[in-house]
This record gives sequence, structure tokens and C-alpha cells, in this order.
Amino acid sequence: MQSLKVLPINAFALVEVLVTSALLTMLAGFGIVIGTDGYKNYLFHSEEQTLLATLNTARSHALNNIYEMPHGVHIEPSAYIIFRGSIYTAGAATNESISRNTAIATSGISEVVFTQLAGDANIPGSITLNDGIRSRTITINNEGTIHW
Repeated sequence: MQSLKVLPINAFALVEVLVTSALLTMLAGFGIVIGTDGYKNYLFHSEEQTLLATLNTARSHALNNIYEMPHGVHIEPSAYIIFRGSIYTAGAATNESISRNTAIATSGISEVVFTQLAGDANIPGSITLNDGIRSRTITINNEGTIHW
């Protein structure tokens, strides 16, 4: 009569190690994809909030009659610029430059001026932010109200 030998189980079999490492690799891959998309979403919304804050600051300065003149926002490829007066002058010492994310494109109006005390916009229109995946439109009506 032959007796059945039982092998001790003290190590993983090669198949178990391969399956476990494959599952961990897949989970890590999904995590990287989800994390990257979340980061891009954060950057997009951050840029949107920066533009909204810039527009609201210029309108607030005009409404409060700061320096007794209108204020506006000029959009450049690398910055949003808050300027004083009814005409944008590049390089003026009174311009306030706010850096922007160059990976997010803007289209629509590139400049708006808010009248002093009333806050009306000289050119009503919209500004669209686009990163190739997401798109968001910010609208400014003739009364200077900013909708997003």
C-alpha cells in the first residue's frame, strides 16, 4: 500500500505570484489614469476660478471708483492683466499681471472694460476656456454681470 505524501505549504506557487502581481499592476494603472484626470480637472477649474476672480476684481474696482477711472481685463497668452482706464496700454506701470495656465486656451472676447460707478461692460460677450477635453464659457452681459 502506498501512502499519499502531503507537501508542506510554506511558499507561494509561481502562478499565485503572477496573478497577484498582474492584479496589482492593473490597480496601479487605473490609479494613475484616475489620478491624472483628477489633476487635469483640478487645473482646469483652478484656471476658471483665476479668470473669474480677475474679472470680478476689475469690475469691483470700477464699481468702487478706485483711482476714479474705469478698470478692465486684457487676456494675453500667458497672463490676465487688470488695467486702469478705458484703453489697455501694454507695459503700463499700473497694470496688474496675473499668470495663467498656457495649456488652457481661451477664445471669445480678449478684453473688457467696466465703467466706473456703474460696472457696465463696454463689450458684452463670452470667454471660453478649453483644454481639449473640458470646455467652460463665462459670459459678461452689457450690465457687467458675469455668469459662469
